[in-house]
Amino acid sequence: MLTDEAGRPRVLQLSPGQASDIVAAHDLIVASRPSLRLLADRAYDGDALRRMLKERGTTPVIPNKINRVNRHPFDAVTYRLSNAVERAFCRLKDFRADPPSFEWTPMLAFRSWRGVSDECSRPGVSGFVQAGGC
Repeated sequence: MLTDEAGRPRVLQLSPGQASDIVAAHDLIVASRPSLRLLADRAYDGDALRRMLKERGTTPVIPNKINRVNRHPFDAVTYRLSNAVERAFCRLKDFRADPPSFEWTPMLAFRSWRGVSDECSRPGVSGFVQAGGC
């Protein structure tokens, strides 16, 4: 999920549970408008992703993996805003019905998706986006 600075979802993509986050990142970023910055966690620390972001004019704010040999500069103060995606997930959970997640039916999933599509259709400022998730 990509969110704006206020935690509003801008791009949502479902991916297989066994897929790593960085595999879906390229499609998410391509589906969004270019932004000033992209905040993401360590799972998105890859040279190809960083290169793509720089080509789009986006500054990656991604912490370096522990085993990275060539370290990239990292803005820890800006990274503090990365909780916007967590807030977006909490907001999306407000749209679900009472049953726990293991009891979801297709109808409940549709209701949740309806809430997501309503949130995604709101006009908003696209200052920067964030990638990540639970």
